[in-house]
Amino acid sequence: MGEFAIGLGMLLAVFGPLLLLPVTWAVYRWVARPALRSLRGGGASGGGDRWLAAAISVLLVAGVVAGSWFPGHLEFRRQCALHATPVIHEVTRVDGFHRSRLYPHEARRFLDDFGFAYVEAPHLHRAGVTLRYSRTPQGEFTEQEVPAPRGGYAVTETLSRPGHGVQIIGKRVHTLPGDRELARAAVVVFEGGPLAIFLGAYAMASCPDIRSAEGSRDFRTYYDLERVVLRAPAAG
Repeated sequence: MGEFAIGLGMLLAVFGPLLLLPVTWAVYRWVARPALRSLRGGGASGGGDRWLAAAISVLLVAGVVAGSWFPGHLEFRRQCALHATPVIHEVTRVDGFHRSRLYPHEARRFLDDFGFAYVEAPHLHRAGVTLRYSRTPQGEFTEQEVPAPRGGYAVTETLSRPGHGVQIIGKRVHTLPGDRELARAAVVVFEGGPLAIFLGAYAMASCPDIRSAEGSRDFRTYYDLERVVLRAPAAG
């Protein structure tokens, strides 16, 4: 069932605009033509009236769909201007840090690829439990329950929805406790508005825009914000 839903979503993302054809035909058949016929006193309609009804139908459907998309696009542009550029106030070296959400395979990446001694996060399935991931001197990967985060620095992920189909997925690096901000970065996503099903992927957008060199750099900074700001101790 999950694979079917994913496949259907991909088809709608690509071919969603084709759904506008039956919608436009329905408006032509049940709205535009009857309205013109009524204006003419119920007489038979000619070829010119049919073309006029078709044009009215296209304009009505296009206007409604564009009207549903435009407010969200404006909000998306506004949020991009506010959040898409990473802000880094300070870079520091730390043994480890606390993360608001973390999977074991991500913990291995921070330990093995980036050289941190430990990384902590809330248990994924048990509220109020903190896990500390680390390596033993023999190199064994361990998960240890601890009463509270060790403190020092934390990375908090956030999700906000300002409206109109816009999402802001953010990261903050800050002290723990104290909440002094060291850095922040975000990705802003526009889902296309309430009628996005009819526009598919063509109505969606995100920033930073990875198609540009600057956007690609900003997205990479967001993705690796922990590693950029919280540097593991120098080897040796």
